[in-house]
Amino acid sequence: MQKPLVYWFEMLLLAATGLSLGCTDGTQSLGMEPGAAGAAVVSGGGSSIAPAGNGGGAGVEDGGSAGSGGVSGSGGRGAGDDVVTVKECLITAPTRWGAGVHVANCKIDVASSLSIEPGAIIKFGPGFYLDVLAGGTLSAIGSDSLPIVFTSLKDDAHGGDANGDGASTAAPNDWGCQGACGDLNIQGSGSVLENVHALYGSNGVYVQAGSTRVSKSTFAHHDSYGLVLDGRFPVETTQLTENAFFDNRGYPLHLGKTVFLDASNTFHDPANPELKNGKQCIELDTDLDQLAVLGVTELGFLFSGHRISSELLTPPGVIFKARDAAIYLDAGGSFYNGPNAIFTSYKDDALGGDCMGDGPSTPAAGDWEGLWIDDGTKADYAAPVDYIRYAEKSGTGLLH
Repeated sequence: MQKPLVYWFEMLLLAATGLSLGCTDGTQSLGMEPGAAGAAVVSGGGSSIAPAGNGGGAGVEDGGSAGSGGVSGSGGRGAGDDVVTVKECLITAPTRWGAGVHVANCKIDVASSLSIEPGAIIKFGPGFYLDVLAGGTLSAIGSDSLPIVFTSLKDDAHGGDANGDGASTAAPNDWGCQGACGDLNIQGSGSVLENVHALYGSNGVYVQAGSTRVSKSTFAHHDSYGLVLDGRFPVETTQLTENAFFDNRGYPLHLGKTVFLDASNTFHDPANPELKNGKQCIELDTDLDQLAVLGVTELGFLFSGHRISSELLTPPGVIFKARDAAIYLDAGGSFYNGPNAIFTSYKDDALGGDCMGDGPSTPAAGDWEGLWIDDGTKADYAAPVDYIRYAEKSGTGLLH
């Protein structure tokens, strides 16, 4: 049942005050007790992961069966860390990966349920990634002190020197999908990412399924996107809360479907606010034809040639940036709590940052067509005012 508008407005106000909106329903539904029937289990021998150079290590043991869903442990040993080598490239039985360092030596397809425990560090080499198939489910629920890390095999800062090649430093594009898919490619509905760090990949995390919850996670150092809600697939409304996006060479976030995006999400390094993203904009590539929450004002939404035909919950000062085309506000479209939404040029770096990643640029009148408003009886371009900047239509009052 669709929740009433007042519910979402209250959620937006709570988010703006910094309260957590993380949903707790169903977060343990995919968990399995170690040793449960049909589950392949990797148990951790310790509760902490030692960084590179610290001889501690996690002491991970092989507790999996040799079946198709099993995780076998041998692999190399480096910098004091015990390493589990993931040898099963197709997971067809419920599987749990425990805390410790796991090295993937292939692209891993998940056709069943994969549950990952807090403190697990999964490392990938070039061209390898995790693909949760349509019939599979990923439950990656870490904790504040023991996040789950998906990273490069060269990332000695997380889990030590897992491949024993001496000191190495991770970089964007070290691992991941090279096509139109993600380094974590989530096609299975009901998946959960919570307290997850996805680092140094090619295309970031792609959500291609419905009922996905992403919270308290970090998407950083990717060659292109940080996180993508892929509009080519039937993605239902996705909830994004308390996530951090930074140091991605492309857009930190691509929205191809309606989203619940509240003000608890940040688009800079929390430890270094000056470290943002290559293209400091949210790429909004969909018509907004159902209730959505766009609660972020830190950066702009790049939104051109699409229609707003439903209710939007936005805070005052939300920024929409357009390139060439118009933005259409249909008769059924409206802003709730956001009457001072700003519509401006993609070159307007003064509002929301450098949207195109091309360095300082100068906006000018005619950079985009303008805001087209249809009230149900008449449709026309809105006259430029302070909140409609650098548009082409109407010809007067343009900001220069």
